[in-house]
Amino acid sequence: MTVDYSKHSVQASNSDSTVKVFFPDTETTSNLSVEKNKTVNKEYEPSHTNWAIKIVFICLAFAAIGINDSATGSNLHNIQDRYSITFNQTSFLFLSNAGGYAISSLCTCHIMFLLGVRITIFFSAIIYTAGALMMAFAPPFPVVVVSLFQQGIGSGFLDGAATSVLALIASSDVFSRVYSTFSFGSMIAPFIIGAFSQHNLTWHYFYFLPMSMGVVLLSGALFVFKGFTLPNERKAGTVNGGLKSVLSKPISCLALVLAFLTGSHQFINSQWSPSYFLYQGYEEDVSTYIVAGFWGGVAIGRLVGPTVFKKVHEKIRNLSLLIVTTALIGVIWGVDNLAVRAVCMGLSGLCWGPLNPAAMDVGIARVPQHEKPIISPIIIFSVLMGGSLSPFTFSFAADAFTAKILPGVLVVLAGVQLVLFAIVPRKS
Repeated sequence: MTVDYSKHSVQASNSDSTVKVFFPDTETTSNLSVEKNKTVNKEYEPSHTNWAIKIVFICLAFAAIGINDSATGSNLHNIQDRYSITFNQTSFLFLSNAGGYAISSLCTCHIMFLLGVRITIFFSAIIYTAGALMMAFAPPFPVVVVSLFQQGIGSGFLDGAATSVLALIASSDVFSRVYSTFSFGSMIAPFIIGAFSQHNLTWHYFYFLPMSMGVVLLSGALFVFKGFTLPNERKAGTVNGGLKSVLSKPISCLALVLAFLTGSHQFINSQWSPSYFLYQGYEEDVSTYIVAGFWGGVAIGRLVGPTVFKKVHEKIRNLSLLIVTTALIGVIWGVDNLAVRAVCMGLSGLCWGPLNPAAMDVGIARVPQHEKPIISPIIIFSVLMGGSLSPFTFSFAADAFTAKILPGVLVVLAGVQLVLFAIVPRKS
């Protein structure tokens, strides 16, 4: 028998048969494997410095979005006085801002996979900045509606892109902590607007703050996300195929419903609480400070929640927080005392803080890695659909029954969420 050795085969020959045994070129395969691992590490495991820079940028983006979220509600009384509009007409403000946010969130996954994350964030910051700049000069009411729509468009693209990046580079705990900066932004706006009102300063100058933050974001976007790519970016059929796969999963549908209810609860609360406390007879600056306390509680809850509830099961945590939040809203509704209401608003924010990231995590944490950039903008779209439709609908109810019905509506929404969180399956 003769044996011939070569790089890729061993050939054993005799009089009756020939046997070929193939084995891989280990050197070539090893090199390809190392090269592939380098690519994966480059995409999903950046250096600590690059990772930290991206996290800081995303924190700033979420803070800017949070300011946009709460500014309209906190400025609602000023806008009504300036333009002499009714509650029904104010609904267009909420609808334009949150509607623009929702529309752009739905389009984000297509834009990201077409243009890339870097360009998407850059143009979203430009749109956000332009909308804030228009508001800073108190234009005619139709232009105000357009400028809020523009801020909503910019916020939606920015939120969808930033959340998709965060879902890829951060754990669930880091996700919740970074998302707390959204609440810090939402808390800052009522404080500043309340201070403007207290010292008789021109209300629309407030919008120079979000405009400045937008300038910082658009200046840094091209550098912070240079070289960052999503899985399967710019490949034909990626988005449509991913959408079909994601939406066919029951857990995705449950996550979208939870996100819708979460957005409804959060936007009705943040946009209409100032009007509710004004109806209760409190001064304008007092009502905005109470709402700022709520957002402060939300920020602290998201920041410390992952540490406090580290050893608590996800379902027990979510159900317990919802029950306590509902009880606190009931106290606000039933007890006519400023100090009690202010404390309960802060505590309800503290309990509510971890629930919004938890609702998003129901979908994001239960799909494969390559589908996270697909489901993240869809979940945000669902949040914003709740955020646009619910305050718009509530404006008609407030016009008919006054803003006193706000706590009851929030209790009903929390009850429905309680049932849905109870049927969420364990993470696989």
